[in-house]
Amino acid sequence: MHRHVWPYVAAALALGAVAGWIARSSMSQNGDASADPTPGVAMVEELEPEGPPPALVSLLEEDPELLTRPLEADIVKGGTQRAEGKSVRVDRVTFTSHVHRGEPVRIFGYYARPQNADEGKAPGLVMLHGGGGRGTSARAARGAANGFASISIDLPGRGEGREQCRSTGPDMTVENLFATGPELSDCYLHHAALAALRSAEFLRQQPGVDGDRVALYGVSWGGATSLIAGGLDERLAGVVDLFGSGHIPGGSIWDGYLQSLDVDQVATWEANFDPARYARRIAAPLLMVTGTNDGCYSLPRFLRTRETAGGDAHMLLRPDLNHRIDIAADRMIWAWLRAVVRDGIPVGDLPRFTGVRVTLSASRKSATVSLAVGGKFEATNGTLAYCAGGAGWAKKDWSEVELRRTRSGRLEAEIPLADTRAYVFGTARCANGMRISTPVHTFVGATVNGQRRLYHVPYVPPWSIELPLRELAVDLGLDGDEVGARGLAIVDKADVAWSLQPRARVIEGKLYVAHAEVAELTGAESAWLWDGPAYRMNEGH
Repeated sequence: MHRHVWPYVAAALALGAVAGWIARSSMSQNGDASADPTPGVAMVEELEPEGPPPALVSLLEEDPELLTRPLEADIVKGGTQRAEGKSVRVDRVTFTSHVHRGEPVRIFGYYARPQNADEGKAPGLVMLHGGGGRGTSARAARGAANGFASISIDLPGRGEGREQCRSTGPDMTVENLFATGPELSDCYLHHAALAALRSAEFLRQQPGVDGDRVALYGVSWGGATSLIAGGLDERLAGVVDLFGSGHIPGGSIWDGYLQSLDVDQVATWEANFDPARYARRIAAPLLMVTGTNDGCYSLPRFLRTRETAGGDAHMLLRPDLNHRIDIAADRMIWAWLRAVVRDGIPVGDLPRFTGVRVTLSASRKSATVSLAVGGKFEATNGTLAYCAGGAGWAKKDWSEVELRRTRSGRLEAEIPLADTRAYVFGTARCANGMRISTPVHTFVGATVNGQRRLYHVPYVPPWSIELPLRELAVDLGLDGDEVGARGLAIVDKADVAWSLQPRARVIEGKLYVAHAEVAELTGAESAWLWDGPAYRMNEGH
């Protein structure tokens, strides 16, 4: 099949799933990303195959010299600027990113070099702003003060809040961000990703810059752009994503707008421009940072994007923050960039969780969480953040307790649990100033044979929940060994788990459960079958 048709084939594969999402979505037209997902519906990301390559991958396969073409750069010499107590040189630059509808897209940026730039090769850093933003000399200067030859660009065009931007190209508007026609290249993210990659190329061509050590650092839509661009250039030495995520339809502030579009347009966009489609291709070390209460990119979708990218990215979650960061997060980002990109410390030497152990108390009213941290930088202490279910993600109220260091070197603490649903994650503070967080774990409540029980699952559930069957089998009076490794799914609504008082039996290694409430909701038969970890409950089952 010719490459030109691959993006449309990918869109066709996603079409049915997206149609189901639009029909079932409970998000308001205001695009409330904080709302909890609709129960009883399969997440399309878990069911979708990767499919044909997205549009920008196909573009670079057809035109591999696109990123290295002449930049036609103009550099206007500037002066010195102070940042973090250091003097750095800041110039104004303009260069050609690519061509759109026959016209060159010219990108403006501030280019700053470290104080000792003439003494050797400095690493490079491309800094990408978010929606409504633009490049600043202060941002570039801060990168230089941290030892990077840095460029802070205006992403293409103008748009709301960006009237003073100096780059050309399509405007950054919601309509353009999700555009797919008449050409796929009409999507704004197409232009933003190419501008990011051409900015990296600009840095590689500058004297005094080590072209093998160039990284991306993006914020919000700039973060989403860094995920896309990071999946397109294997030469990158690092990618930092602040706030941005993939799996955007159904889990972002833009859901209200997306629901107003034709189903096939959303499917085409998701197949070709959703950042998750590129995150799985990122070869460079990746750092992802966000606040738990982000109202633009919901926390569950942020976590799923990390899993899509391979699940091994360094991650920092900051409790109660909504699309902003604190000093701890800012320090972590720069500590990571200095260690990975500037100083070349192997990723395997950096702090990383090597074990997460969760133990429910006998009463199941509390849990002890024990974290093991590997790497060459000692984990000194940390915190556990936890909250009850109920409120939407942007409205959850997180509490924190200090992790204590045990004799074995693990970090450990106990937390109380709500009897319906609770969430928890750990953050370790390390000797080199870094902080890293675990994924969010979930405790879900169910009434089993008349008794209230809590079950632990090591992730944020989508709309259906897989309970650990061996533990559940004992509570049901079943033979856990006979049931084996198969799992039972239970649906929850508004964070209150339905009472589960089933008639259950094992037939040929499969667990059958009578569940009248679920049957009434979906019109399904009363006999429910859980048959393997890849299964997700869906309407009609």
